[in-house]
Amino acid sequence: MSETREAAGAGAPALSGRVLVTGAAGTVGRELVGMLVAAGALVRAGVHRRDDLVPEEDLDIDRVILDFAAPDTLLAAMDDVETLYLLTPQAPQAVEQVRAAVAAARTSGVRRIVRHSMCLADTGRDTLSRWHREAEAIVAGSGLAATILRSNSFMQNFVTIYSPSIRGQDRFRLPLGAAAMSSVDVRDVAAAATAALIDDVEGDLFTLTGPQALTGVEMAAVLSEVTGRRIAYADEPEDAGRPPRDEAERMIGVALREFSEEMRAGRLATVTSDVETLTGRPAIAFDQFARDHGWAFVPPPRGQIQE
Repeated sequence: MSETREAAGAGAPALSGRVLVTGAAGTVGRELVGMLVAAGALVRAGVHRRDDLVPEEDLDIDRVILDFAAPDTLLAAMDDVETLYLLTPQAPQAVEQVRAAVAAARTSGVRRIVRHSMCLADTGRDTLSRWHREAEAIVAGSGLAATILRSNSFMQNFVTIYSPSIRGQDRFRLPLGAAAMSSVDVRDVAAAATAALIDDVEGDLFTLTGPQALTGVEMAAVLSEVTGRRIAYADEPEDAGRPPRDEAERMIGVALREFSEEMRAGRLATVTSDVETLTGRPAIAFDQFARDHGWAFVPPPRGQIQE
């Protein structure tokens, strides 16, 4: 965390007012909140459920319940906020959530928005990319200063999504075909976001990737070396054969299947130096990520079956 502050500029942060982080209980949000606090920023953590109000760390932050469908909670969360870090779920209502957040930001006097987007938001032909493209347009047309951070797929998906099958079956499922993907470590995404917020970067767009693009087979080889077991790669969605529970989940499933075609076409293989541009250090490589998270891939006790 100290490296991030040094990269963003020594001494007091340029960000003097309060920053609201939406999705503060998520994978990126938790990391970002911790880094901002370490950098000396005034932080308000916006979460969706009351259970999320208890953080994993004892941090000196404001915590608020935030519901994108309830304007009063948005206005309350943005009271006395200078900068909004706007991260929304991958969901059909994402565009309307961004529209509501931007409206509340304008009403509340928020000065700047840093929008967390995705790497194919400008050119992707799939539904997920379209959602993010429309959301970016809303932020750009808000009249507020804005910075867009487009991130590639997270390396941490191997912990949050793929680790059960790695632990229990020595394999992971990923609809990548023979293409490569330049996944980015969430710690780099949070560090880049911290630097963008602290340095008061305006009017810029950054695409955050890892330092190299790896195929599924190559990622399996790295995991095999780290775990000491033979980890296999299967070219299929992680939720293959699992029926949707409701209409929203069905729509997300369709969008993800569309996005998998972009993945198989190699459109997630682009590598940029934007992480280093913002943080002042190289992006974390996949092998370093795997070593740092080796605990997540340890097999279950004998006799315990995991799907």
